[in-house]
This record gives sequence, structure tokens and C-alpha cells, in this order.
Amino acid sequence: MKCPKCGTLNDENAKFCVGCGSSLRPAGANNKVIYCTKCGQENSDTSFYCSKCGSKLPHSDKSSAPIKKSKQPYSKKQRVGNKKQQKSKSYRNLIFLVVAAAFTVFIVVRFTSKSNQSVNSNRPVNLNMPLNPNPIESKSNDPVMEQKVSQVTSSFFCSCGGCKEVPLETCTCQTAAAERKFIRSALGKGQTVNQVILAVNTTYGNMRPKKE
Repeated sequence: MKCPKCGTLNDENAKFCVGCGSSLRPAGANNKVIYCTKCGQENSDTSFYCSKCGSKLPHSDKSSAPIKKSKQPYSKKQRVGNKKQQKSKSYRNLIFLVVAAAFTVFIVVRFTSKSNQSVNSNRPVNLNMPLNPNPIESKSNDPVMEQKVSQVTSSFFCSCGGCKEVPLETCTCQTAAAERKFIRSALGKGQTVNQVILAVNTTYGNMRPKKE
């Protein structure tokens, strides 16, 4: 565009002369601009074709608004960050579900246990049933063996703790039966009465005090 005042050649889209600074717009012009609908380039309202891409410019009473640039796609870094956020959210949801399920199971188990305890406490007790039924105890057919067993058992009380000072040879609890089985086994291996007494005292204790 040639300056009408000094004749300097200027760019087609220039508004002022680079030589003298005068306005390159005609006097009285409304200085409207037209934006290219294809590339968004600003053009003079007197132009009919875009100075950048050559497309035909739309002429109307109102100036054309510039084309809005479309949003740029997410970068690779942004996509990776979004994926990490989604995974983190999924993990949090999974942990919440696991904790909720565990808490539910705990409540159910606790409630069931309390219910069973309540039922058992309300169940009548059979008073005819002995608290310590006689255990099955196999005695030896050898009278000599049984005499030695009697000699050993006469030196001890039952060691179960619930029979108090009941002699081992007459106690009927399971602990006493197990002790007598231990004694028969030791005597069957050839140990003497004194050796078995020492072994029973070491293993079970609760030896009867000797009478003076």
C-alpha cells in the first residue's frame, strides 16, 4: 500500500506509514476490519480477498469476529497424569469397598458369636451328668504289676488341680488315669518303683508328704 502523503510503500495491512507516520486509511473511513473465515487473518474492510490465504472475505454491516481457535489436544504428559489420577481414584474406591466388606463380616461374626453365647447360657444343664466321668482305663492282668502301681500311686495326690488332695490311686479324673498309664508304662520298661516315683514327681509333681 502506497502512502498518499509521502509515497512510501507499506505493507498491505499496515494502518500507518512507516515513512511519515500518517494514517493509511482514507479520511472519514470507519476503520472497520474483516476477519478471514478460513485462517482468521485481519483484513481491511475495503479488501475482498484475504491477504494471507487468498480466500474470499465476507462483507456485511457488522465486522466479522475472529475465528476461535480450537482447543489443543492434551499433551502426552497431561494424558499420563490423567490416567494416574483415574487409577488412583479406582484404587481408593477398591480399598474403601474392601474395608467396608471386612467391617461387615466382623459385625456379622460378632453378632453370631453373641447369639450363640446367649443360647448356650439359656440352655438347661443336665445335673445327672457327672462332671468327670470315669475314663476308660486298662489295667494290667499281672497282680505284681498292679501291686507296684499301687505302691507308686500311694505316694501322690492327683495333679489336675481340681481334685484338691484326692489320692492318685483312687481319683477318677482323666489326669489321674493318664498318670497311672504313665506309671504302668514305666514299670513295663523295667524301671524300679523308686525310679518311677522319681519320674512321676519330676513330670507331674504333687507328691504326698511322708508321715513321720
